[in-house]
Amino acid sequence: MKRVHFLLFSIIVFTFSVSQTFANIENVQENQKTSFLQILNPFWQVPKLDSTPSIFTINLPIENTGKVSIIPTGKITILNENGEQVKNIAIDGKRDDFGNLIEQKIVDYIPINPEGQKVPAGQSLDIKVKWKGIAQKTENEGISTIEFLSIMPNSQKVPKFSFWEKLITIEHYKNFIARVDIEYKDLGLGNILQKSINFPIQISYLEIKKQINWSFIFIVIGGIFLFFGILIPGHRERVKEKNKEAIKNLEKDTKEVLSKIKKKSKSSGTKKMQKKVKKIKKLSN
Repeated sequence: MKRVHFLLFSIIVFTFSVSQTFANIENVQENQKTSFLQILNPFWQVPKLDSTPSIFTINLPIENTGKVSIIPTGKITILNENGEQVKNIAIDGKRDDFGNLIEQKIVDYIPINPEGQKVPAGQSLDIKVKWKGIAQKTENEGISTIEFLSIMPNSQKVPKFSFWEKLITIEHYKNFIARVDIEYKDLGLGNILQKSINFPIQISYLEIKKQINWSFIFIVIGGIFLFFGILIPGHRERVKEKNKEAIKNLEKDTKEVLSKIKKKSKSSGTKKMQKKVKKIKKLSN
């Protein structure tokens, strides 16, 4: 009966564990991606975050179908999902004749072809514009510098956790709009052709989420009940059976010994009587 109770309790714990696991899965939003096995797996490793800064590259293929060389220039602004312009996304400023920065400042746009590369007639140029993240000024030993923070919060620290908890990584996606304002300067007549285009940008980043390791808890509880509810009682039953068998063997051996003693006793008694009878007969004669 006790085994049945232990079994029922184990089933209840298992059902609760599975229900909590599926509840965790349902809590993952549509814009998050994670593996079912990752959530269910009781044995896991601490997630490792990529320490390298995230850089998103925007490719702008320029094809000059005209008869004179052109210089494409312009800027790219980034809009978030709410249509708001993202601030402090690049560095620009005063440049020399070769396009090198002389004075730099943080701006809300990414410059296009600041070096002034030419595109000869009938040729093409693939301009790569890099969005390095969010720029901010820092000071180190009195020297002011500009560094870039990650576009997405994928450089967060790994949270502390207890032995009954686990960490999983969830992949998020963030959508942006890149608004490209570009102009082509005709090096022949000096005419300028302006063009604007919007295209979507999707950037992925990882979030570390802490949750209760229900699978591990179930394994521990199941192991405890398996040990105390099945293994120990089973061991006791086996010991009882061995003891019963030993007692039976002892009783059997005892009976055999007593039987031998009894037979020997009868045999020796009869011989003594026979000797006494012979002595009496001799005396009477």
